[in-house]
Amino acid sequence: MLKNQLDQLQAESETIEDKLEAAGEARAKRLEKDDLELIVGIGPKIEKKLNKLGLYTFEQIRDLTPEMMEHITTKLKSFPDRIVRDNWVGQAKQLIRKTPKE
Repeated sequence: MLKNQLDQLQAESETIEDKLEAAGEARAKRLEKDDLELIVGIGPKIEKKLNKLGLYTFEQIRDLTPEMMEHITTKLKSFPDRIVRDNWVGQAKQLIRKTPKE
């Protein structure tokens, strides 16, 4: 029973990661990469980790679901709850409004 639960959690984690990567690749092709360091709480180290997860734009940060946030938090390891605490989604929304896209 415990093994089944672990297998299910692993499968869910892979599904979320696949969704993040696919969304990131599609958006990166259509959009320019944003300077994610403009979001308070994202420095060069975290930006690199986010890029490895397929996150490149403010739109992607704005569209994070709670499941995606949880997955990213586990991947960032040493930065628990940073996404919610620093309100990355709200900051991304504000930056989208301020940043003209061509």
